[in-house]
Amino acid sequence: MSQDNSFIITKSKGLKIPKEIPHFLVGDDIYLPIPIPTGYEFNDFINSVKSNKKFDIADYYSGNFHFIELIRKLNISSFVAYHSSEFGMMTLNYYNFTVVNDAVIEKSIWSTEEGIITPENYSEVEENYDNNNSEILLNIKIDGHFIEQLKYFEIAESLYKKWGNSLNFSEIEKFNSRKNEENRKERLESENQETRNFEDSSDDIPSNSFWGEIKRVLKL
Repeated sequence: MSQDNSFIITKSKGLKIPKEIPHFLVGDDIYLPIPIPTGYEFNDFINSVKSNKKFDIADYYSGNFHFIELIRKLNISSFVAYHSSEFGMMTLNYYNFTVVNDAVIEKSIWSTEEGIITPENYSEVEENYDNNNSEILLNIKIDGHFIEQLKYFEIAESLYKKWGNSLNFSEIEKFNSRKNEENRKERLESENQETRNFEDSSDDIPSNSFWGEIKRVLKL
C-alpha cells in the first residue's frame, strides 16, 4: 500500500499543543503530522544545512520552511524530523534528522540520494531506520507501525478530528475500511449516473445519424 508521511516527533513532557493542530500521543512522545508531500521541505532543508554548514535552526528562520514556523510557534527546541513515502511496497523517499536545543545534529542527518531508494542504498536505509540517532540523542524510538497506519496527512487529520490525539489501531482499520467502501460506492454511483445520462440523451439521437443507426441495429 502507498503512504506519504512527514512528522515532527518530540517528547510530550511540558509541551502544550493547541487543539486545532493535529498531534498524537505515542507513549511519552508526540507525533505532529506535517503536510509536505514527498518530504520535499525536509529535503530542501537538509541540502541547505549541508551546503551552508550552518546548524543553528535560527539561521533558517527567514527561509520558507513551514515546519520551522510550527516548532517556533509551539516552542519546540528538540525534535526528530522524519519522512518516509512508499508506492506499493517500495520506499521512495526517506529523510531524517535530529535537532537538540535548536541545533541540528550533523551526524543525525540522513537521506537517500535525491531522496530515492535504490537497490544500492536500500541496506543503508534499513540500517539508519533501525539505528536512528534520535533514540540515542532524545530517547525517541520512531514507531514505524504507528506511522504506517496514518498513511497520509489528510488521513491523519481526519483521524485526529474524529478520535483526538489517542488512537486505537483497530478503530483506524475500521475507519479506513469504511472510507474505502464509501469511495467505492461513490465511484459506482457516478458510473451508473453517467450510464443513465447517456441512455437518456441517446433517446434524442436522430434515427438517420451514426448512433441512431447503431441503436436501430442493436434494437436499443
